[in-house]
Amino acid sequence: MGAAIGAAKGKLRAAVNRTPGTPYQAATDGFVRASGQRTVNIGYILGYQENVTPPTIIVAGNYWDQGATAQDIGIFFEVKKGDYYKVAVSNMANTICQWIPFY
Repeated sequence: MGAAIGAAKGKLRAAVNRTPGTPYQAATDGFVRASGQRTVNIGYILGYQENVTPPTIIVAGNYWDQGATAQDIGIFFEVKKGDYYKVAVSNMANTICQWIPFY
């Protein structure tokens, strides 16, 4: 059976805002969440993670190439302590990128 939710080692800290396109190193295990609103018919939001900087391995992504604009798009991915991560976006407005670390 897995560890209980809320166990001392697995508590989440408050989310910290991050800048898309900037690589960061994770001081703890945690999650990245990013979202925004597509502004044209072609674009993407991508999450990268790797043990080197800048990270080049895509671990989460959302692409679009047709359809209506003004649709909300998002990604969510885990990052282990010591790894680097970043979020890249194209043709998005109101982008929010946050790091959610564990205690």
